[in-house]
Amino acid sequence: MNGTVVVQVAASDGAELTAAQLPPLPWTVEVRSPSGRVLVGMTVHAGDAWSAPIANGGTQTSGAATRVDLSCGRIDIWSGQPTYGPPPRGGTPGDCAP
Repeated sequence: MNGTVVVQVAASDGAELTAAQLPPLPWTVEVRSPSGRVLVGMTVHAGDAWSAPIANGGTQTSGAATRVDLSCGRIDIWSGQPTYGPPPRGGTPGDCAP
């Protein structure tokens, strides 16, 4: 994050960070392979993630998110609400190589 390693995550594992654990916004977030190759990334600015009540008693939310489907699995990163959508679609053979 912002050029500094915040957490290392093993394959088939995950990590959840809170804003209190991170530097001030904006955040440039990258997920890298063990060799340092960028697999997916995004930038989060102030105001990108929010929630507000709506008239019907529900909640409207917004956030920043991105994902990549690789041949070895899916990587999702988000700020705010997690992303939903179709199941992983695979990737290109060799895209998981370090």
